[in-house]
Amino acid sequence: MRFNFPATLALALTLLPSTLALGINCRGSGACTGLVRPAVPPLVHAIWSLDDNYLWSTREPIACYIRVCAFLQPWSGHGADTIDKGVTGRRIKELAREIFKHGCTECGSVPLDYPESNDGAVAGELTFNVVKNTSSRGRCPMGPETDIKEATLCVKESSADYQKNMNGPRRGKRGLRNAVEETRRRANETVADK
Repeated sequence: MRFNFPATLALALTLLPSTLALGINCRGSGACTGLVRPAVPPLVHAIWSLDDNYLWSTREPIACYIRVCAFLQPWSGHGADTIDKGVTGRRIKELAREIFKHGCTECGSVPLDYPESNDGAVAGELTFNVVKNTSSRGRCPMGPETDIKEATLCVKESSADYQKNMNGPRRGKRGLRNAVEETRRRANETVADK
């Protein structure tokens, strides 16, 4: 029997948590690919309406659009202390902007201490991902008792600009393009300007 050192080394490295930490990325579950509409721009719009001083905790749904929710998660137990203390709405706005600026359209994650560190294993992450169920808490929660249309309406109502661009005189792809352009413009503004 031959010993395959490269394969063994690769397997060992995949078991280390630090190598699994992707930093800022546009990955999510397999259900993220092929969504009917991009989820990141409307989620970012909804998040901009959050109270700067509210403290969000682990896995509390911050906002949902269709089946994609924004929430905080520790990385394999790491970062639990940071998230247990709470993350302010102001910081969540900054991080959501970074997911958008990274070019994510459907799902994504960013370390809580980004840009100082790009390692989500240290402090945890803000994640945009497809979910099956959420609790009844959060800006726009979606769970088994919440209809997808209600969750979508909640996010749209939380952002007058998004609502205007999507349902205004320019509907469809052009309206979506306007919403994405507005999100891009706002992403380049500093959160302090809000």
